[in-house]
This record gives sequence, structure tokens and C-alpha cells, in this order.
Amino acid sequence: MSVHIGESEDCSSFDGGEGERYLPCCTSGLNTARLTIVVGDKHFSEERLLLVQSCDYFQALCRSGMKECQQEEIHLRSLHAQGFIITLAVLHGEMPILDGDDIVEAIECGAFLQVTSLTKHLINLCDADNCLLMYHPAATLGLIDLYHTAALFIRDMYADLEEEVRKTLPLELITYVESLTPSVFVAVGAHVTCCVDETVHAASRTISYLDETGNTWKVLIDLPLEASTSMAGVTVLDNKLYIIGGVHGVYKQIVDSCFCYSVESSSWSSIPSPAQLHYNLNLVGADGYLYAIGGEYEQTVMSSVETYNVKLRSWTFAAHLPRLAAGAACTKTMSSIFRSLFDSSLQRFTNHTSRNPLQLHHGTHRKEHPHEKFSFHEHLHWENLHREEAPRAPSLRAPSSDSSTPPSPALPRQHFPLLGFQHGQTSTCTPLDWHSCICFLLL
Repeated sequence: MSVHIGESEDCSSFDGGEGERYLPCCTSGLNTARLTIVVGDKHFSEERLLLVQSCDYFQALCRSGMKECQQEEIHLRSLHAQGFIITLAVLHGEMPILDGDDIVEAIECGAFLQVTSLTKHLINLCDADNCLLMYHPAATLGLIDLYHTAALFIRDMYADLEEEVRKTLPLELITYVESLTPSVFVAVGAHVTCCVDETVHAASRTISYLDETGNTWKVLIDLPLEASTSMAGVTVLDNKLYIIGGVHGVYKQIVDSCFCYSVESSSWSSIPSPAQLHYNLNLVGADGYLYAIGGEYEQTVMSSVETYNVKLRSWTFAAHLPRLAAGAACTKTMSSIFRSLFDSSLQRFTNHTSRNPLQLHHGTHRKEHPHEKFSFHEHLHWENLHREEAPRAPSLRAPSSDSSTPPSPALPRQHFPLLGFQHGQTSTCTPLDWHSCICFLLL
């Protein structure tokens, strides 16, 4: 694992010699005093305000009034230097890929220093190869969010991991995994609105889920009569299914009704519509927000982006896309949103008010082209972004070509991007021979 922390003019490097110097740490643009952190035999010079804002440990130390809060040098004796290097890298917006030892040391730092952005980064990295490695130390050290995420990942792959789980984990951790409900595939077909007297049409407007035990698709619930999933935005956020926009009729009359399906209550509820009605849009859910991206209105392509705060039940405009866009594939992974256009452009959707930015990337594979980065909410601007800066998305379990492949659900064959969500972390845009929206839910 290699972590690069950019250098600045007022930082020097650590050489381990007599004239002890410090490991380089890039500044965050804050004009504040620097703090020296000693971890093992290594010294780190970092902005005090950055540490206080990002780590609950330093924040509590600053507020305690103890003599340590006035010191220019603090020793962290219970941590490993490599774990602290990883922590600083994440605080500066990097997304380092970690191996086994790095993961354990990063979990130690995340638990001791209480660094939310580091915990989120570890959650983003959780996969079939490291979920067991993350699960045990996260449980032992009390990193609850990572502990629960790793347990859910293990539960979803329990058939493949059960033998190793029983060999390596204590009974109480096995019991917790087995107590969880595994996520399932949910398929949403493309349907227009329906009148009460259209009984034949209404009967086909269903959402299906895959019963992997019987390898069959079953009906989960009927769509609301006023809902349209034809050219609508459909996504999952916090185990709830959202439908925004859509059309009905030959002339693509826009539907202004929006709906949310709750697994807990097994019922639909209405939610406010975006300020700008649109169809053929991309809808993505992340960190308590829905993101309605691009689309069309009255057959006019748009570039607008709106965010929906689920708690406040309100929509807010974000910075627009750099160009008009509708109907392109869109996906989410590693706290980033990727959207494919047709001119090779790649933009990053970033919230600079947070140490764990949500990003929107756009890209295709036709020709080389400079890319742009987009920041939203309080800090709105576009920057050029090179293709190599885009993170690689973790792979998701995909339908295989063997006889165990689940059957395709009986859904209307209209164009609809394929989206897959696993605990809100990863997704895919891989097209299948039938077109629908696929989501993960915990039923």
C-alpha cells in the first residue's frame, strides 16, 4: 500500500537522523498553527485546525482545558505510524487502497481518533476479500458503522463464506451475522400511470424480488396508480425505494407525482416533486440525499441538478452539469457518482464542505479528452480532471453464465438503465437483455 501526501513549502521531510525532521503533510489552506504528532519513532507536522475539525479525539482534547491542548507536540503511543499516515491521507481527500495490515492499523486509528471520514473510507473498501478482516477488529475496537457494514456484507455472501466464518470468528460475532436479513435483488419495470378502471394494466404494474433459494422472481408490491416508472428516476436510499418523475402518453406528458416505498411498513408514501420537473433523468441516493441529475422537460434536454434532503423533505438546486445530458448511464461507488456521456467527458461532483466528498464523475471511452470536476452546495465550481484520477469501482456480484443464473423477470422491454445498490455502497450500469431498474433491498 502506498500513500502519497502532497508536500507544501513550509513542510519538511522525515529522515530519521539527528536533526530530526518531519514527514511531509500537505496544508489544507487554513492559516492556523501547526501541531506535531509523534507516533512511534515518526513525527508528523499537521494543521491543528484540520485535526480538530476532523477527529473527535483532537476536538475533545482541545475543549478539555488540559495542558496537552496547549502543547505543540502530542504523542500517540497506542497507534502505529502507518495507520496515522493512512488517516492523514484520507483527511486530505485521498482514497488509498489498503492491504491486510493497513486495514487493521487504519481501524485502530479510526477507533482511537474517531475519524468519521476514515470510517467511511473503510466502509467503501469493504469487499468479499476483506470483510472478515474488517469485521473482527471493528467489533473489538467499537467501530460500529464498519462493524455493521462488514456483517451485512458477510451475510449477503454467507453461502460462500460460512466455512471460513465458523473457523475464524467467535460465536457472538457469528450469531450477529446470522441474525441479519440478507439483501435481495428488486426489479422495477417501466410502467406508465394507470387509471382505477384499467384492471388488466394495473395487475401487471408490480415490483418483483428474486427469491434466490427457489431461483424465482416473486411479487413484492404493486406500484401506486399515479406512479410512472417509464423514463423516471428510480433509486434506493437507506433501504427505501424512490421514484421521481416519469412520463405517460404518446407525447411524453410529464408526471409530477413522486413516491417512496418503505420496506418496514410495506407501503408507499408521496414525497415532494423537484422544483424543475423532468423525465429521462438520473436519480442517485447517498448520505441522506437524493440527486436528480439532468433529464428532459417537454422534449428539451436539461443540465440542472437538484438535491433532496430526506430529513427536511425539501429540494435544492446544485451547480448544473457542464453540458446538457439525458438518459445516460449513471452509477455510484466509493462515495462518488459516475455518469457516462457521449463525448468522453469526466466530471467529479464534490462537496468541499465535507472531508468525505460526494463526487459526480462522467465518462465514456470514445477519445481522449480533458475532464472537469464539479463542487456543489456551499462551494460551486468546475475543475479539469484527468481520467487517471477517477477511482476504480469495486466489482459487484453479477449474473454468471452457468445454469444457476437467475431467470430474467417478466418486465416491459423499455429502455431503462440498470442500477445495483448494496447497502448504499456500490453499483453497476451493466446492461442486460431486458431493461429495467435493479436495486438491493433488505426485506
